[in-house]
Amino acid sequence: MRKSSIQNKSTVLPPIPWSCYSPTDAQRWVKARLVAEMRDDPLLDPKALSVDRLSRILGEPKLVDWMRDPEFRSWFLSNKHSAAKVEFLYDQWLDQVANRLSTMNDKDLINAGKLLAEIAYKMPRATKAVAIDVGLSNKSDEELAMIIKSTVVSDDKSSED
Repeated sequence: MRKSSIQNKSTVLPPIPWSCYSPTDAQRWVKARLVAEMRDDPLLDPKALSVDRLSRILGEPKLVDWMRDPEFRSWFLSNKHSAAKVEFLYDQWLDQVANRLSTMNDKDLINAGKLLAEIAYKMPRATKAVAIDVGLSNKSDEELAMIIKSTVVSDDKSSED
């Protein structure tokens, strides 16, 4: 029976075969600060800055020494490392789901998969509709027409640059 073969399968995922740099917690924190800085200032390019300047921006003097290690430097300046991990974990989760189709009562597995799917942009994030009261109910027909006219983009090709 299929159910017994599923129960014999191990639920422990194999180790992740990362052949790249394994950072310390302190190094992960510095990279997290870098990502936060880049989010606040999209023009910030860590590859264009000197290591000393980057160290001062992030408030971590050890960064100067860490950047001498080519593996650290590659990991630190890469924005694809985390995305690759998520994709790998998502693919493993799909295998686990396929192996448990007849016993899909494992809520933790399903919820972890949903989270991974969301992170991997495999399924849309749940969004909540937000009602915004802009006082449209109090506007006259003429005022509503003016609001619509002022917000609609024209198809007129002559207005394009």
